[in-house]
Order: sequence, then C-alpha cells, then structure tokens
Amino acid sequence: MSDKRELLDAFDQVVERDRKLRTSGPVVAAVRRNKVWIGALCVVLWGWLAYTWLSKPAWLFQQDPASLMSVAEQENAMRFGLYLQRERVAEYVTANRRLPAALEDAGDVEQGVTYLPGSGTTFTLVGSVAGVELRLASGDSAEEFLKPTGIKPNKGS
Repeated sequence: MSDKRELLDAFDQVVERDRKLRTSGPVVAAVRRNKVWIGALCVVLWGWLAYTWLSKPAWLFQQDPASLMSVAEQENAMRFGLYLQRERVAEYVTANRRLPAALEDAGDVEQGVTYLPGSGTTFTLVGSVAGVELRLASGDSAEEFLKPTGIKPNKGS
C-alpha cells in the first residue's frame, strides 16, 4: 500500500510544480508579450494585403500591355486584329455560304472589333484606337490595309 501512496504523492508533487510554473509571473508575461507581437504582425500583414489588393501597385502587378504600347503600335495591333477577324469571317462564309449572325459564330473575336454585315456576303469590320477609326471591308486589299504595319498577308487574301 505504501508504494501506491508514494506514487500518488509523487504525482501530486509533479502536478503542483506544473501549476506553479504556469502561474508564475515571468512565464505568463512572456506569453502575453508573444501574443501582442503576433497580433501586431497580423495587423501589419492584413494592412499590406489590403494595400496590394486595392491599389494593385505596378511593381507587383503586370500592367495592361495596351497601355505600354505607343499609339502607332496600338494602331498596328488593331489593323492586324481586323485582318485576322476578316479571315475568320471569310472562312465562315466559305464554309456556310452565308454571313455569320455575330462575330462569335466565326470563331475567336478580337478585342475592340465591331462587325457590320452587308448585303449578300459582304461585310465591314470597324475598330478604333486613340480616336482613329479603322475600317476593313470584305473586298478591301489586305496588303494595302496592312502596309503601315509591315506585316505581309497570306497570298490568298
């Protein structure tokens, strides 16, 4: 019986020592100090996340490629986009023997291109860049239209 009593006394001593350590001043102060630092770090991180999410700084987020191009480069890109769109519509007309009801019916749609169907199988595509309106009709010469860009169209155009 005394062995059991000695074991119980030893266990009680361990529990009592652990309780004293938990309630002692320096340990509790260190835990509180750590909680303050963690809380301050969380506030700073949330502030930084809010800043980057709302302001989208240029040093972190890639800018719109169109804003990095000159007006001449934007015009060349629009000319090429109109040419590509015209080829898609022409392929649709060849395959279906009619104009598409919308540009989406002919495939991918280039950004900023407007479709104006005409009579029969004629159509016009319109795009504008920096106040300059560009028009490419189904019967226009692709070579003349693309000349300012330096791009050579396919021979079939």
